[in-house]
Amino acid sequence: MSKLMNIVIGLVIIGILAGGGYLGYLYIRPPETKSALDLDLESWQQKVDQNPGNALYRANLGVTLIQKGQFGKAIQELQAALNIEPGAFTYQDSLGDAYRLDGQPDKALDQYKQALAKFPQGNKYSTAYKIADILFNDKHDLNGAANYVQQSIADNGNIWNSLYLYGQILERQGKLAQAKQEYEKAAEFNGSDPGVQAALKRVEASKA
Repeated sequence: MSKLMNIVIGLVIIGILAGGGYLGYLYIRPPETKSALDLDLESWQQKVDQNPGNALYRANLGVTLIQKGQFGKAIQELQAALNIEPGAFTYQDSLGDAYRLDGQPDKALDQYKQALAKFPQGNKYSTAYKIADILFNDKHDLNGAANYVQQSIADNGNIWNSLYLYGQILERQGKLAQAKQEYEKAAEFNGSDPGVQAALKRVEASKA
């Protein structure tokens, strides 16, 4: 019986392979494993289900949902976290991220501005940069963008993104010499960035 079964199994496998091997592939494929992000999502969702009044759990679930690209659900969770802890500026900043990624720059700006007012000195630069970035790229408000990127730089002058963005604003305003200075500062921190390199070449060529 054992020998006969081996022959039958062998013939089945040969038939599968002769037919393209598709069923054979499905048969031997190892089970799919969940990613670390999926496991995080399940973990935070479970924590929220067990304790829906915990703002930290909801905020962490919201941030994980952002990473998963589920921006609508992320907005709901982060807003719920803020309803529990209205003064939590980090939650508000993340809510701004969710709105921006969801294609709602006006709502993102509102959340970022509220968060910026709450962040302590020395921790405002990232949110100020995000506001400036929206004003520059989405709203084409050069003066408003310049105002907020200057706040970002004043809060922390070692962030190349802010220096680069300020250079872009100045270049758009036609202030090439000042733009070059900001690009050079940005290059001190991240000279290998293609955007910074191209910007420096561009203003040099414009001055020639």
